[in-house]
Amino acid sequence: MHHNEKMQRVHDHYDVLGRALADVLNHRGLHGGGWTYEAGWNVNGAVSLFHPDGLGFSLCRWNTHRKGAAGRRLTINGIYPGCWGGARAAAITVDKDRHVPEIANEIERRLLPDYLPTLREALAQKHIAEEHRRARVAMNRRLEAAVPGLSSAGAPRHPEPGRTRSYWYGGRYSPEGSPAVLASGNVTLSGDATHATLKLNDVPAEVALKILALLAPGFVLEGIVHRALPSQPKAIPAVSYVVLGEVLGEAAAGAAPQQVELR
Repeated sequence: MHHNEKMQRVHDHYDVLGRALADVLNHRGLHGGGWTYEAGWNVNGAVSLFHPDGLGFSLCRWNTHRKGAAGRRLTINGIYPGCWGGARAAAITVDKDRHVPEIANEIERRLLPDYLPTLREALAQKHIAEEHRRARVAMNRRLEAAVPGLSSAGAPRHPEPGRTRSYWYGGRYSPEGSPAVLASGNVTLSGDATHATLKLNDVPAEVALKILALLAPGFVLEGIVHRALPSQPKAIPAVSYVVLGEVLGEAAAGAAPQQVELR
């Protein structure tokens, strides 16, 4: 049998397996249903199942060179976000010829209990990583507005909006016809974009002094510090005000104006 024909046959077999597994998990309402699948193009056989909430399982047939039952085992792993480098649940194996409901039982009984806690941690880290990426995107826009020509390496073909490092040319290396920047350098953002490491080259000495002055402990970006406020200011005492006025409404004839006391 031709290699491509064999791969197509294996793919079709695992396409059927994936559809059947997804149908079982949806029928059981595992995590509310919504399971989908995708068969892989692997000469030995592979299929993955996915849930909208981020859960997933990969079923692959390894060790086909082994004889007997060992060569018929499917290795089943939990699927994690691509950025996750932490702990993962141990894989389980099942015989590829077992009935689909039995394979689903093995996943629920032997894989899920360890997989779900590690997946929750992975998804939480993914959420944090996405927040940090958005913060870097916003800070890079501000940096680009502040320094003409600042960009990632390879820009504009590969601008990398969420990058951590940016470069610019200035001083004697300023590109011809571009706005003058006093020095070249690069800036490296922390993962959450709250701090940065700066490297400046050929900075005029007077400019360097001004930059260093910005780092002095008493420097403030706006305004002048006159006196530090106490950590626990004293409560402001209540003040009574007496305002002379007239009471609007019905009053006894000839009554004198009354006092209205405000506190």
